[in-house]
Amino acid sequence: MPADRKKRKGRPGKITKKNPYPNEYDYLRQKTWKGCQCDGECDPDCCPCQKDGKQCGRSCSCPASCRHRIRHTCGCIGKLCDASCSCFKAGYACGGRCGCECGHLHLREFPQTEVRESQTLGAGQGLFAKEEIPKGTIIGLMEGTPIRHGEQSSFNMFDLAADVALECRKEGVYFVNEKKNKDSNAVFKYIESSRRREVVLFAKKRIKKAEELSAQYTSPSATPGCVYPADTGDYILAKPDPDVDELWVGKVTGTKGRKLVQVAWLLRKEDVDRYLPSRIVMKLKEDMRDGELIMTKNWDDEFTRDYIVQTVFVEERKPEGQLHKNTWWWTRTYNKKTKTVRGKY
Repeated sequence: MPADRKKRKGRPGKITKKNPYPNEYDYLRQKTWKGCQCDGECDPDCCPCQKDGKQCGRSCSCPASCRHRIRHTCGCIGKLCDASCSCFKAGYACGGRCGCECGHLHLREFPQTEVRESQTLGAGQGLFAKEEIPKGTIIGLMEGTPIRHGEQSSFNMFDLAADVALECRKEGVYFVNEKKNKDSNAVFKYIESSRRREVVLFAKKRIKKAEELSAQYTSPSATPGCVYPADTGDYILAKPDPDVDELWVGKVTGTKGRKLVQVAWLLRKEDVDRYLPSRIVMKLKEDMRDGELIMTKNWDDEFTRDYIVQTVFVEERKPEGQLHKNTWWWTRTYNKKTKTVRGKY
């Protein structure tokens, strides 16, 4: 899941003789995200894996004879494994003792995809399949640099372990946009590989050629459809009137407690006709560029977080290069009191 301001409640499981690996799949309570460097049999008093309450995995340097090593192998013969493989179901990449042809997870060949303008509102670019992708196929890995993030939260970071996140490179599955689980066609999972703990994208269903890929980024405890609960400065899509099937773009300007947010609205080209004076509409519609929004001043609303559909990315400057209708940005502001527009490209 993306690096989140919320911290997991409770403490890591207690390590006992009867239960030496209480945190085996509780990744965000573990401090390590890659294998130990032990030369011989791992000592529970000094091995970072044992201190974390998990087994030694594919990326550990300890010998294969170490009693703390995972022993899992799959029965797949002569093929590249998918989500149905018992190794992947157990949260591990295939190892050298498996009968498959997987090899190192980060070196395998993935389905062909391409980055182009997304069909999702405000998403900018998205990732599309260039070929049909069968259900269960590994589509790709999230690449980047592991860093300590502390309390920092970002669209560009995926949690790997306690206070450690993957600072993502803008390539490949980075461009997968978010949809709720019930609407998405792919899913992110943690897989322990020979390199490190990986963030892996699997196909949840058969994906057609030219179809856009989507997945939910949030943990089950987070607000569905949001990378993290909207905070001051975040941009959102909201549905302030439950009886009207209409989404508004806004910027969170403040919060009150856990439930209320204050939002300043931004107008898309199709909104300008309906909400601004005709003399301003004529001027704006002549020169509004693709993806441009008009920020508003003295036009704020306050409502509960229940009306927030999702967070979105909006640039506060004109993007470089070719403009797209779904890559949102703004540089001009409409003052509702004075009925004037200020700013320029």
